[in-house]
Amino acid sequence: MKDEVNNEITETIFKFLKCLKPTMSYDSKTFHLTMVQFEALILLKKTKDVQMSDISDYFSITMPSATALIDKLIEMKFTQRKNDVKDRRVVKISLTAYGEKLLDEAMHQRKQKINKLLSYLSSKDKKDLLRILQRIIGL
Repeated sequence: MKDEVNNEITETIFKFLKCLKPTMSYDSKTFHLTMVQFEALILLKKTKDVQMSDISDYFSITMPSATALIDKLIEMKFTQRKNDVKDRRVVKISLTAYGEKLLDEAMHQRKQKINKLLSYLSSKDKKDLLRILQRIIGL
């Protein structure tokens, strides 16, 4: 019985993630941001003085993968590299004004999509879901 419930939970989680995936990326007519690119922009907004090693550590990816991620965001004009004033060997990554504007728009869009998904739940169900998710992630 326990295995059956665990299997059903597992299947339901994957279905839920599939349902949630479109809300976690950002689309417009001119470009598409993946979930990882979107999360990188959020990291850059939250954290000042981000270095490539911070990005690599945050996403648990190699330095070349982190560089490729940031290079793509630079190419899209969302981020920029700056040399540290005190140590020119240190390169910091930050959002451009354009990247910050886009991120604000994307976060608003994501919030609307998630709110639409949650609109099908009662207040009690939302509180239960929050409690369960927080317990799973250890908050």
